[in-house]
Amino acid sequence: MKKTLQFITVVCTALITGSAFAGQFKETNANYVDQHIFPRTEAFAKEAFEFKETTIKACRLTGAQQQETLQKAFHEVVDTWQGIEHLRMGPLSDYDQMHRLQFWPDKRNKVGKALANLQKKQEAGEHIDEQKIAFSSVAGQGFPIFERIIYQDGEISAKQCEILRAVASNIYSIAKSVHQSWVDPEYGYGGEMKFTLAENELYTDELSVTADLFTNLWSALQWVEDNKIRSPLREDVKKAKPRRMENWRSSRSFKNISIDVAALKDSYETLLQNHVLNLADGAQRDTLILDNLNAASTISQELEKVKEESIKSETTWNKMLDMAVYLKEARGQLFAVAKELSIPVGFNSLDGD
Repeated sequence: MKKTLQFITVVCTALITGSAFAGQFKETNANYVDQHIFPRTEAFAKEAFEFKETTIKACRLTGAQQQETLQKAFHEVVDTWQGIEHLRMGPLSDYDQMHRLQFWPDKRNKVGKALANLQKKQEAGEHIDEQKIAFSSVAGQGFPIFERIIYQDGEISAKQCEILRAVASNIYSIAKSVHQSWVDPEYGYGGEMKFTLAENELYTDELSVTADLFTNLWSALQWVEDNKIRSPLREDVKKAKPRRMENWRSSRSFKNISIDVAALKDSYETLLQNHVLNLADGAQRDTLILDNLNAASTISQELEKVKEESIKSETTWNKMLDMAVYLKEARGQLFAVAKELSIPVGFNSLDGD
């Protein structure tokens, strides 16, 4: 009986504290949706359209000019993709759209197998179009298969261009769908988070929205640390695996991390910074979070100048490890301030630290 009363007291205290904080997050949530999410998904959709159009035109070219045009378009659209990759809740989690766009890590070479399967269909006389791509293996629908073709040795064949056009069209369709699913005035995720829809099927109050956004931020930091940094580093420099790095074929692994960290820093500043500054020692806490994110960003930008193979050197390996440590420190500090702000934390996503 005593334990039951203690449990009820803890739950009631949490609910009272949470409800007291809930009101202050309403404007922040709306600003986050309007200023952080909408512009990024719109930029990605627009760039994906240009990417599709450029791919169609480039496939009329030949030789080095064709390859250079396709590679430039690839980098431009992946820049905007990396700017939204951290938004793993909402539309990107629907219909496996995250993996349809960027199937990675690919530890079993499923992208290579998907490409081989498409080529077999072409040899059998099948025409590969967007619909065929959309209903094929998830691994063969997005950026990795496109990258594999345009960064191969030798010229791009007409049949390979057929696959490139279909993949680029599929990427644009997904990008357009993701943006529309956020901004739709009647059914969009943005409206759910801002409580502007007639009915809200996802959230009960503003604090539950903030909790979702915070969990997404925290988990995205962990994703970058674990998959983009620690996985290729492994236990020591002698075991480092450059080909575990994201987009290593196009030599943009470190640039991806730079964009990721910048996007996550903007997430923090838009979603939480003002609330952190209102804490008793808020200025100090804010400085600690930003110092760690800025330190990680400085290293990643510096490493953009080197190739992925350099992680086999002690200098680059140690810098990457430092970057991972800074991101882990930032996560720890964010977790602590979330508790002080009475933001419910999703332990399924955050368990372990």
